[in-house]
Amino acid sequence: MTAREALTKYYNQNYFGDRALTDLCVTARVGPITFPFPNPKQRRDVIQLHDLHHLLTGYSTDWIGEGEVAAWELSSGFPRKHWIGYFYAPITLIIGFFFSPKRIFKAFKRGRGKENLCHLDLRIPRDQLFNMSLPELREKLGLKNPVSTAPHSA
Repeated sequence: MTAREALTKYYNQNYFGDRALTDLCVTARVGPITFPFPNPKQRRDVIQLHDLHHLLTGYSTDWIGEGEVAAWELSSGFPRKHWIGYFYAPITLIIGFFFSPKRIFKAFKRGRGKENLCHLDLRIPRDQLFNMSLPELREKLGLKNPVSTAPHSA
C-alpha cells in the first residue's frame, strides 16, 4: 500500500475530510469546546506530511497522540520551507504534555537526530514520496516499527 493509499484510508477511518487541505479556517475540539484556528497556505501545504507522521510513528489522533507527533516533529526539526511547524507544534505538544508528560518526552527523545518527511520533501518530489510504502518511508527516516498506542491502522 502506498503512502497516498494509507493516508486516504486514515482519513476515512478517522472521519477526516479534506477541509484541512482547502479551508482558510479549521476547528479543533477540546472536550465540549470547539476552537476555530487559522489554516494558512503554509499549514495546508504541510498537513498531509504531518498526518503521514501519525501513520509512520504510530501516534494516535487524540490530544496525547497529537502531542507525541508534535514532540517528535519538533525534536527532528522543520526546514525553513516548513517553518509553520514551529508555530503549531508547540501548542499541541503543550496540550499533550498536560495529559501525559512521559509519553511526550519519550516521543521527543525518539525524534532526536532523525529527519521527518518535511526534510525528505525538500529532496524527493512529493508525488514520489506519496507513492512509496510506509515501510519504505520509515526506512528513509530511520524509524523502527510504529508504537502500539495508536487506535488507527493503515
